[in-house]
Amino acid sequence: MTRPLRVIESAAGAELASPLPLQDQLRELVAPILIDDRRVFVTADDPVGGGPACAVAGCPRSRKGHQTLCAVHRDRWLAAGKPDLDRWDDPGPCPGPESVLLGRLPVPLRWEIAYGIVQARHRPSPPSLRVISLQNAINGLADTGIGSLLEPDEDRWPSPGRPSHGRMPKPVGILKVGFFTFTIDELDRLRGQFGHEHEYARDVWRLRRLGVTGVPRGWRLDFREIEQGWLRAAVKQFLRWRHDTGHSPSGMHRDLTVVTLLSGALTECVGAAARPEQFDRAVINRFLTVLTERGHAPNARRQRLASVRRFLEIARQHDWIAGVPAGAALYSEDFPKETKLSPRALPASVMAQLESAQNLAKLTDPRWRLLFPLLMETGLRINDALHLPQDCVIHDQQNAPYLRYLNRKMKREALVPISPEMAAAINEQAARVRTQYSAKAVLFPRQTMNPDGSHPASMSAHRAALNTWIQQCRIVNETGAPMRITPHQFRHTLGTRLNVRGIASAASLGARVQRCGSVDLGFRPGGASRPTFYLTRLVSCVDARRPIGWMHRVQR
Repeated sequence: MTRPLRVIESAAGAELASPLPLQDQLRELVAPILIDDRRVFVTADDPVGGGPACAVAGCPRSRKGHQTLCAVHRDRWLAAGKPDLDRWDDPGPCPGPESVLLGRLPVPLRWEIAYGIVQARHRPSPPSLRVISLQNAINGLADTGIGSLLEPDEDRWPSPGRPSHGRMPKPVGILKVGFFTFTIDELDRLRGQFGHEHEYARDVWRLRRLGVTGVPRGWRLDFREIEQGWLRAAVKQFLRWRHDTGHSPSGMHRDLTVVTLLSGALTECVGAAARPEQFDRAVINRFLTVLTERGHAPNARRQRLASVRRFLEIARQHDWIAGVPAGAALYSEDFPKETKLSPRALPASVMAQLESAQNLAKLTDPRWRLLFPLLMETGLRINDALHLPQDCVIHDQQNAPYLRYLNRKMKREALVPISPEMAAAINEQAARVRTQYSAKAVLFPRQTMNPDGSHPASMSAHRAALNTWIQQCRIVNETGAPMRITPHQFRHTLGTRLNVRGIASAASLGARVQRCGSVDLGFRPGGASRPTFYLTRLVSCVDARRPIGWMHRVQR
């Protein structure tokens, strides 16, 4: 059995650098867990190299694929004639832990991978990787020819040079967030080069190193295309301020993209070596033209101009662009007139097709069989729905069911009434993922590289499933033309239905929300102190036959 590896960090959270060189530290730290200096033992409990445990009591190995047994016990079970597992009284002796082979990796890369495997046992929210996927990743890493994870840049990561899905990959690419990036972070911690200040000093920010979670943690903010050094420094200060004040990663990415265009306009007007005092109204005029030349719609131009105006305002407040003339500013007259968008709700005839039992029965994957009706009934944003935990259904004193979720855009907890049928379907799916994965699994788990089910399905997975379902059902509009449907249209459709019935809701996207007081539902979510639920006016379920409910917002 492997011995635990100590985690090196200070009490304040900053990383402590050892006086020893990194390679000497690694050799000392991984010596107790390396077998013959070539392999590491992993068990089912390991986040990296583990997974759901074999059903045989005492077996240290994880299940094979979607089976309930490890490979050794599955072979014995097949040889025994596939007896009922509860009555299988002679599974034989348990095998030892599985080995991860590191012999193909050079030193210190071999020690770095071993260090990452063991550090994953001690860090919160480590990456999850089955042993076969881990071994394949290690073999691919050996084919790249690198000697250390710290050698190449993450945005110029060498490929193994072998076909993937029938195609040859590019020679270099961007390293995706996973076990290798986790290990790189651990190595930087070990050598004392980890933390927000270290990341802010770089010209390419890795958002995972700034505490960003979810899908955006894999994003990067690249400042290298801003050619003027003083402007680059100001933009970095601005986005640091944005991040520290709780701005969203998508908003930060948009800000950087737009200010990079502004830098390009400055380069066109004056040159790459432009000084602050040369940033004048002519640069602003050129920037306005650039947005028009790029074909942005009026509303998109308004959004981008708002980003630049905010940057200039904050930068002047904090003296980040001292020397820039006061005339280099954006005024209300610079913004194009806002275009009123037509309603994006789906026609009633289309919703009738989508809600028909015959078409819903064509959803064979239980995740999508629950997700799509859930979106139609509640109007949740897709990102909020994909992150729903197993215990998301709660009841009030009258035993009426509610869906409790985190509004990730507004960063607050919320409730929405659901039908008893929907509550039962959610509880059924929760039991399913709890059995198949673990108690930490989300309602809609990703199916690959997700041993405990804690990672939700990707945006591309649900989008592909929705498109496939729409094509199978042959959903058409009033003219008979095939429909293209996005999950967010369900939200608009619910809001439109409520408005038609004279009911305002948070799902109506732009409707005036009226606060009508507060109510105590008589329960305490998560064991917390009793919250107040502010009513945001009547909200009805989609089906007119169902009773009217209430939309609540938690106010702690």
